[in-house]
Amino acid sequence: RSNDLEEAARKIGKIPDDSIVIIDGLALAPLAESVEKHSKRLLVVGLVHHPLAEETGLIAAQKSQFQIRERRALGACTHVIVTSSTTAATLTRDYGVPRKNIDVIEPGVGEMPISVGSGTSSLSLLCVGTLTPRKGHKVLLTALASLRRFPWTLTCVGDLGRDKQTSMCVQNYAAKLGILNRTCFVGTLSTSKMVGVFRCTDLFVLASYYEGYGMAIAEALASGIPVVATGVGAVPVT
Repeated sequence: RSNDLEEAARKIGKIPDDSIVIIDGLALAPLAESVEKHSKRLLVVGLVHHPLAEETGLIAAQKSQFQIRERRALGACTHVIVTSSTTAATLTRDYGVPRKNIDVIEPGVGEMPISVGSGTSSLSLLCVGTLTPRKGHKVLLTALASLRRFPWTLTCVGDLGRDKQTSMCVQNYAAKLGILNRTCFVGTLSTSKMVGVFRCTDLFVLASYYEGYGMAIAEALASGIPVVATGVGAVPVT
């Protein structure tokens, strides 16, 4: 929102000279002008999970605008931290960030209880991801609809309100495919509830179009749950 960006820009302007300022990748492109303006007096560090231009569903003009603004902001950063070697390679190849200016710090995963599975004859599938176009829920549902002759249930965990249009579209699509009765959209869950969900899961599934790092995949693997996912972005190296 414009008011939030203006407030953030004002706060950056008040930060004392030679301070280290870490800016999340979600804010880098919108704050490109401020990053450039203060890059001579501040040590700006960008924290990038994946370039915003990699989001699914952008029209060509939006994608181009994100690329231009992210390239400007990243060029003004003293250093960049990324969550995977895949993102590091992307920033060097497509955004001109020198590799020596990038550090890869993968998110850590705490100790997770090992899954005991559902203990039923029906395969308990779990998908974790905000309902946005990039997460590919419709791809997953299409694949599962072709497997309706097998016993399975799918639990989708993830924010249903960030992109309400996509959320409604995905749920309507499950109904259209005739698998809504086997698919449960539970929204966002607390950490303690997620531990319980992981513990009773037989298989983790994710059909994303792009991932800067597969955090949910890492948590599933730490829980001893096998994973079936699209081999995109940093998924193969998670």
